[in-house]
Amino acid sequence: MSKFCTNCGAQADDAAFVCGNCGTPFGAAPVEAAVQDPASGKASGVLKKILVPVISVIVVLALALGALKIFQSVGVKGAVRKGLNAGINGKADKLASVLSIRYGEKESARKKSAKELDFYLTNSESKKYKITYKIKGVKDMPSDELEDIQESIAERFDEDEDYVSDAKIVKVQVTTRVKTTKEKSGLYKGDYHTVTKKVIMTKENGKWKYYGYYSGDDDDD
Repeated sequence: MSKFCTNCGAQADDAAFVCGNCGTPFGAAPVEAAVQDPASGKASGVLKKILVPVISVIVVLALALGALKIFQSVGVKGAVRKGLNAGINGKADKLASVLSIRYGEKESARKKSAKELDFYLTNSESKKYKITYKIKGVKDMPSDELEDIQESIAERFDEDEDYVSDAKIVKVQVTTRVKTTKEKSGLYKGDYHTVTKKVIMTKENGKWKYYGYYSGDDDDD
């Protein structure tokens, strides 16, 4: 005579104590595990109970990480826009608010530095030129270069190294267009010049700040 395994269904000799196919002892209760329903092809039993919450956690974590990355990207882009708009419109105080501590610990020092930046337009310059820009991309600063910035800020301003918690390289395309013709200066209305620059944005005390231009090679030229 023969009998059948209650776990996997394999046929076995009537005198066998365990199933030769899956190892289940005869007389033991069926194991509810990774058994598939032939009709649906879906896992059932214990495996299903385990997989559902695990998959749910993975999905939630993936969504959370994605949302965090998007939030950080929007945050740093917002700081870049704020700084560029302030400079283009000659608002030294607003531009100073997004400058790194490296431009001075006091607001008055950063305000003075703001007026010396090449994208800051005076009233007379704003009458001659119109500046527009597009943010083309955001990348992480290489870890060794981030460490250099952290050490520099910490030593120069007696801050903890975690004062700068992050840094990004932001690629910005800037177009300068002539607004009025000035023949003596060789300027003609409509003439324009476009240049792409990479700027460093540092996260200092939780806020994104303009650190300066990036001159390194980030393999994205």
